[in-house]
Amino acid sequence: FTAVSAFCNAGIDLLGENSLADYVTNPLVNVTTMGLIIASGLGFNVWWDLGKRIKLVFQKKLSPRRLFRTLRLQSKLVLTTTGILLLGGTICILLFEYKNPATLGNLSFGQKLMAAAFQSVTTRTAGFFTVDQGALTSGSVIICLFLMLVGGSPMGTAGGVKTTTLAVLVLSIIANLRGKKDVEVYGRRIRESYLRSAMVVAGTSVLILFTMTVLLSAVMPGVDLADVLYEITSAGATVGLSRGLTPQLNVAGKW
Repeated sequence: FTAVSAFCNAGIDLLGENSLADYVTNPLVNVTTMGLIIASGLGFNVWWDLGKRIKLVFQKKLSPRRLFRTLRLQSKLVLTTTGILLLGGTICILLFEYKNPATLGNLSFGQKLMAAAFQSVTTRTAGFFTVDQGALTSGSVIICLFLMLVGGSPMGTAGGVKTTTLAVLVLSIIANLRGKKDVEVYGRRIRESYLRSAMVVAGTSVLILFTMTVLLSAVMPGVDLADVLYEITSAGATVGLSRGLTPQLNVAGKW
């Protein structure tokens, strides 16, 4: 059940209210779960592309050094963006939670690194947790909100606005700051229609999350804004994480 839930980014488990918190120091559980989440979040078209290239490498028709270079542009963007998000998220969460006794403070360095990596991975719409979400520092909450909003990649099982959307937006900003007319990456030009689509997807998502945050705050007065933002972003990106607000929702809040 847990394996299927992890691979499908469902975030539902049969382990109780603590989810995977009892296994925060267990490498087998952590690495296996993270592997399933990442594998499905990359998108099946990326795996098909990788599979073809790896097959050519085994057949000695392609040099391993040229494997990445021969991938489709989408595969390159997905792999690069995913790697940056996972590594960046892990480092930020590790720094923000390093001395927090309610999350990573009481763990060894290796365990802290593993727990930070798991938090970075699971916010990409998986929904499991090994540390108390309500005990996260403000810095970690902001990082997690961003990771949840981005989510996984196209044609995968994850939610969010997708890694390719983020990549196209960032590349567009860089191109504009450099005064370039075209947005280029890996020697390829990104179509104008893709840029517009990325802006529409990101803009619409942010607008919906903003509107729903205002509405939930209105029907649940007195609730901490960080908890409301976490709840709404988690729901909108189909993550399944909560800082403890879900059981307290009234009828309007549930709807």
